[in-house]
Amino acid sequence: MTISAVAGGAGGAGGAGGASLAGGAGGAGGAGGAGGAGGAGGAGIVGGAAAGSAGSYGPLLAAAMIISRDGIVGKWNHATLDPGELTGGDPDNMALWAPWVRAFVVEHELLSRLEFFGFEASASKGQEREPGVHVAHLNIRDHRKGGEDEKSDFPKVSYVKLMSLTRPSWSDFRNQLDLVNTYADLRVDRSPEILNQVGFPTPFFGTVVSLHPERTRYTLEVVAAAQLLAAKVAMQVKHALACRRPDALSPQVQPMIPTPGHGTLPSAHAVEAFIVATVLWKIIDPQAAAPKLRDMLMAQAERIAVNRTVAGVHFPVDSIAGAVLGITLGEYMHARATRADIEPAIFDGRGIGHHDFHAGEIFHDGQRRSLKVRNAKIVKIGGRDVKIRKEDTSKPLSWLWQQALKEWPDLRSGDGGQ
Repeated sequence: MTISAVAGGAGGAGGAGGASLAGGAGGAGGAGGAGGAGGAGGAGIVGGAAAGSAGSYGPLLAAAMIISRDGIVGKWNHATLDPGELTGGDPDNMALWAPWVRAFVVEHELLSRLEFFGFEASASKGQEREPGVHVAHLNIRDHRKGGEDEKSDFPKVSYVKLMSLTRPSWSDFRNQLDLVNTYADLRVDRSPEILNQVGFPTPFFGTVVSLHPERTRYTLEVVAAAQLLAAKVAMQVKHALACRRPDALSPQVQPMIPTPGHGTLPSAHAVEAFIVATVLWKIIDPQAAAPKLRDMLMAQAERIAVNRTVAGVHFPVDSIAGAVLGITLGEYMHARATRADIEPAIFDGRGIGHHDFHAGEIFHDGQRRSLKVRNAKIVKIGGRDVKIRKEDTSKPLSWLWQQALKEWPDLRSGDGGQ
């Protein structure tokens, strides 16, 4: 069984959905570009194989099961077992559910606390007005259960900004087009990677940290949940910013793969790659004892992002925005699982000009970094922290995160990654 089959919703019926990690379900398959009719994969993110096995009875086997029961069941004795009732909402119940059910629960836990608010960035210092979008966390301030008044069962909530993104100007995209043309020279060398990274490129991370469908199955579930979170957030931001793809600016771009049917910024591949690098690092090496491991994960994420520019479907600035968003979402996911605070991030693409994407400029030594290009503040890290209180942690996600941590009891680098 391959990593893509377990983490990809391929299962028995997912078919092309394996590599995309979003297959199985069909619904999520759109983001992966494969998926499609994942049949028995049903929920698909992680559970294609598991869900498929439950629905694999054919007519002959079903008939045999009926005959077998008739032959052994005897006189009906009503309930003869008393396993006791389960506690509603208990995160330990996650161990009883199929992987695809856990995936649905965690997906809701994460996405239900995020909201998107559009705005128009003001013109300043020669910059044009451009559309922007806030990605906000829904913060629960108080939750009192019980009492005669049913309103006491509902929490008091407020929104706090996790990240803001503003679209680059039209002249910025035109300047970025020269970089896209330059990167095209790498297409022959990079084509095997590019074609195998059209869907979610989990195997490329699996070779860095030795992911295995049996030994690290919970880690793969976290990775799958992270990728789905990244894909859905990226699509909301793309819709809000509505940025044209490189081939819309020149017929000479001629991408080597089909241009996706959504906007260019942020690069969803960058968002997905950097969220995976972040959550893997925080699960496998939470004490930052092996910086080489962290740096290799980030280098893999950077290469995946750059390959999309090589292919001709993204500008470098798309990867800058995607990388910042991906790392921020990775830290958000970690915070929701472990109760930690997060510094918000701001991306404003206006003034990026001909500047290329270099991951080391926005992430170094385990920290996100601000980026200034000439006089333009492209990335800013800091501001009012997003405080994750006890009520904001996700118990199902925490359970899954803890199971993943247990799969990595020690670092396999004998020198501590030094």
